[in-house]
Amino acid sequence: MIERELAKLPERFGLVLRPGSTLAMIRCPFHAGGNERTPSLSIAVNHPRRPNGDAKCFACGWHGSWGELTKSIGIDSNYEDDEARVSISALLSDDADTQEERAFPITSDWRGIKKEMLERAKASLRVSRFASLSLYLPVFVLGDEVGGIYAELVKTRKHSYIETPGGWKNENLYGYDLAKKMLDKGHQTLVVVEGPRDCLRLLQYGIPAVAILGTGSWNTRKQNLLLSLDPHEVCLALDSDDAGRNATKTIFKTLKKEVAVDAFLWPDGKDPGNAPMGCIRDLKSTLRRGRHAG
Repeated sequence: MIERELAKLPERFGLVLRPGSTLAMIRCPFHAGGNERTPSLSIAVNHPRRPNGDAKCFACGWHGSWGELTKSIGIDSNYEDDEARVSISALLSDDADTQEERAFPITSDWRGIKKEMLERAKASLRVSRFASLSLYLPVFVLGDEVGGIYAELVKTRKHSYIETPGGWKNENLYGYDLAKKMLDKGHQTLVVVEGPRDCLRLLQYGIPAVAILGTGSWNTRKQNLLLSLDPHEVCLALDSDDAGRNATKTIFKTLKKEVAVDAFLWPDGKDPGNAPMGCIRDLKSTLRRGRHAG
């Protein structure tokens, strides 16, 4: 059994295999000198769509069989599974039985977003014939899933998000339902950011936030949806680049007649998704004081 083979791994690999999980996680030996903090190399264990022992790193992208993995790290293993010859490409074939999306549970953090936060957002790992294994972020508005976003597990391109088909992006906000729960519990200020990762990072630290899904996407429908949350104040915390600052000016002009609004300025080159914790603390502090000038 593959579980017995996993038990042979030295302690330095930090094996994590939760009861009932179909993916074991270990520290990847192929990047960061094998010393990463959060294990990112997944190993299939009785997985419905991956052969036992199939190993893939969500961080560096290394992919191989159990035999290839153990050979690389110098561990003797005689384990052999006939299914190990099946590749992930079989999942992406044109066969009618494989065209629907497959959802897998979240097994680790994602680009600074904790696993627990991803679970709150009802995220999942998905394989479809249109994309490789990706993080899927559903977009909920009042309990209805209006659309979704595929995010790269590791950012490799300038544009690392792909939206599901349809015009839903033009009239919805990511994080709406999560922010609504926080505002309903007494939070006064709603923070507006650009992308889903920005939104999740602020939500993770207890800050009600929604993402407009692109600096050029602001319109009356999104404004009305935002105002339906009935925030006491709105804080614009878009990226610090030119596009973010121009969008901040545009949104400020349209919102100021409807609700108290101001802006938080991130340091140059920073945004909610990559800003150091000191900046997050500054934002939380100014929100508590009711001032948003960064």
